[in-house]
Amino acid sequence: MWKRRLVMACACVGLLSACHTESSSGEALPPPAARGSLTFGRAEPPRAAEIRFLLAIDVNAEVREKGEALALRSSARSSMESVTRYRVLETNAQGLAVEVTFVKERESDGRETETGPLEGHTYVLDTRGGARTVTERGHPAGAEAREHVLEVFEGSLGETSDLGRVLGGRTVASGQRLPELEAALARTFLLGSDEERRVSAMSVRFQERDPDARVALADVEMEFILAEHPIRVLAPLRGTVSLDIASGALRSLSVSGPARVEVHPEAAASGMTARGDGTVRLEVDVSVLKTP
Repeated sequence: MWKRRLVMACACVGLLSACHTESSSGEALPPPAARGSLTFGRAEPPRAAEIRFLLAIDVNAEVREKGEALALRSSARSSMESVTRYRVLETNAQGLAVEVTFVKERESDGRETETGPLEGHTYVLDTRGGARTVTERGHPAGAEAREHVLEVFEGSLGETSDLGRVLGGRTVASGQRLPELEAALARTFLLGSDEERRVSAMSVRFQERDPDARVALADVEMEFILAEHPIRVLAPLRGTVSLDIASGALRSLSVSGPARVEVHPEAAASGMTARGDGTVRLEVDVSVLKTP
């Protein structure tokens, strides 16, 4: 099964660092930029949100061993779906306390669906004292739960993929690309180790802004790679990403595309061949929640 890392820590990116750094408050949009361009503000990202994530892969493959007359044909339909809610409880100069609820964690191979062990559980991650503590109902969380919660927020606890820091105060024109933003999103959508599941060749090109919109839209292209020895699935994905203009926070992403199957280089060296096709779809949606 896939490594259980909630890649949508990106929705919290900026939140966990910006919540205890100096930033503007409120939801006012930044001053209007020149026609055909937009300027991102420095408002705090949402202190509470629900993040929905879906990755669906449907491929047909034909694999042939060296010297074999008949090829092995197979089809694979798999999906990873999660719904997670977070809420910032308190912040100080050293860190913050954030509550995270794993509303839904499902993985399916097309025949059976597995429910993640943390589904239905709520944890509190606290970094205010310098250490990272994870508790459930006031008691220390088990080792597996603690590891999973930290994986969820590992990108957010640093500043490497902070979309707010990348975009805050930046003015972008229609058709423009920002290498820093592309790099941040590529790190965000690392779904496993570099050799298992990842995206590469990320391209984000801003669309012309709707004057009344509160989000910036951009066309996205990325190369998705799934390596399951002895084959690899490669898919050029295209779609749209939306970013909150006031804070730079991610609001949604939807990409899909055709997939092709090829033999892993190590297997190819032994004479194995593979071919096939299919589809890959990746969707993210972030809904801001009201806080008390």
